[in-house]
Amino acid sequence: MARTLLLAALLACRAAQAGPTRMMMPEDTQDIYFGLALNDLVHEKSGDRSTTVLPTLWVQWSSGAFLDLNSQDGLGLGWHLSDNPALEYGPQLRFSSREQRSDTPGQRGGLAAEGGLFVTYRVEHNISAGAQLMGSSGNSGRGLRAQLWTEASTPVAAHHTLSLGAGLLLANQRYLQEYFGVSAQQAGVEAHPLYAPRQGVLSMYLQPSWGWQIGNKYTLDTWLRVSRLGGQAAASPLVGQRNRAIVSTALSYHY
Repeated sequence: MARTLLLAALLACRAAQAGPTRMMMPEDTQDIYFGLALNDLVHEKSGDRSTTVLPTLWVQWSSGAFLDLNSQDGLGLGWHLSDNPALEYGPQLRFSSREQRSDTPGQRGGLAAEGGLFVTYRVEHNISAGAQLMGSSGNSGRGLRAQLWTEASTPVAAHHTLSLGAGLLLANQRYLQEYFGVSAQQAGVEAHPLYAPRQGVLSMYLQPSWGWQIGNKYTLDTWLRVSRLGGQAAASPLVGQRNRAIVSTALSYHY
């Protein structure tokens, strides 16, 4: 099921990484980045691929509130509560298009909402680690997923930076059942065997990236994310391929 695997590849989000901390901003100010992202989803072991162009937007206010619209996670609203530049934490809400499942009668689009908490710790000036816990609006609000991630960066030339990130996504049984399970009702629609995944690893990914500060106002960021579904998700009869690679290039303007 290509859409399900695409969702797992895109779910990793790092809301607290972008933008300055609120203590670095003068009172009653805001910081704004906006641009366009070109995403290319490459299906390994097949010739399929899909390319999309989507807007991106990051706004942070000196109060700590932020808005994040990106091609990976949809629209995010949150609040940085810490005044420590090395430690960020706070609540977050995310909204995105609801995943489609043709084997679930009556489920046709709409918005999916998640709410939870994030924390980011800057180990060194160029090394960060973080975690996020989110609860979904599906399954009567009892679907939970968690992400652990780390990233290191280094300058390689004037205005050029290379980074390497890695992440692990975990999910409870209800979350995995919503996207990868097959109930008796669903099995009757598309003749899939019954499947009830247990809680465990949803996916893991590795992400090298390159950042180019073109000028005072423009930045070009390019990254490659290679992801692999975990055992319980990968064993679902809805999944055709465990591995996916996504290439993204985003040109942003700093206002």
